[in-house]
Amino acid sequence: MYHFKAITVLIVSIFISLTIGLLTGFSINGNEILVYQQKNTIEQLEKALNKLKELDEKRAKEEIELIKKQKEDYAFLEENLGEIFKDKLLNKKIIVLTLEKNDGEKFAEFLKKTGAEIEILNINEMVSLPLDSDFIIFFREKGSDDALTPNVFSSLEKYKGNNISIVVAQDFPITKKDERFFKEKKIEYVDEVDNVIKKYKLILMLFKK
Repeated sequence: MYHFKAITVLIVSIFISLTIGLLTGFSINGNEILVYQQKNTIEQLEKALNKLKELDEKRAKEEIELIKKQKEDYAFLEENLGEIFKDKLLNKKIIVLTLEKNDGEKFAEFLKKTGAEIEILNINEMVSLPLDSDFIIFFREKGSDDALTPNVFSSLEKYKGNNISIVVAQDFPITKKDERFFKEKKIEYVDEVDNVIKKYKLILMLFKK
């Protein structure tokens, strides 16, 4: 893989130096030596430009191949998730807490492949969360009402004393503000959980507890 930024800066520097030389030559009374120098300068500029173009094309091809390989790897991991984590969370009870049950159903599909017992509840049903659960996963979907979040966490605090692990899973990137909040409350989280790598991370997080 090329240090493309460094190469680009180098070639641009050459462009500037040669162009200054070219313009300086034009400002002096012409003679055969200056004509030769100017011609040579243009040829060097052209060679440098072609080299930059070649490197750019090669880099673009490498990026395309890398993206293609990554998609293939992700597809393989997604397809085989059920086999890799089969029964890894067998007999574990997981409450998926969400704003809407429909959101929770879609999210919990991959967790069901681990053999875990999944129950999906919305926030209005928090008053009756089973105390024999192993995990409570608060699922936050992009665009959800964040105004409810502080109240949710306040309500979940009481379950920590019952040896229930609280985990946050969300399908969008974590913000610095939320990161600080979770760290302060000692709550583990996985963001962008619609990505297969993050799904693996969440399952492994639950498996190790």
